[in-house]
Amino acid sequence: MCITTPNEKKESCRYKAFSLGQLKEFKEVQTWLKNISSGSQGVYLRALTRFCNWCGKNPHALILQRDRELKSDDPNNRTGIRDLLLDFRHHLEHIGLAPKTINSLNLLNNLWD
Repeated sequence: MCITTPNEKKESCRYKAFSLGQLKEFKEVQTWLKNISSGSQGVYLRALTRFCNWCGKNPHALILQRDRELKSDDPNNRTGIRDLLLDFRHHLEHIGLAPKTINSLNLLNNLWD
């Protein structure tokens, strides 16, 4: 699976997962970080990096999906991002991460609010 940043063409794939630096290239992430204290940004970025790498979507695609869901008239079509986050939590539990670690990754919910 190839993941591209805003500065890359979709046809060229130089890596298979995001680094923190690549994640910071997204305007959505830059805006999000303005609302997070500098002392907490690393934790949030690592959580977002892990989530994006797990689901294979970049932050821009996730925001677009959330926006489509919010505009949907059908309530059954408004749960994709929430379900993705719940699946991610289940994945973390399945691989045996400590509850404290998993709870620290729940801060991703703030991105979609």
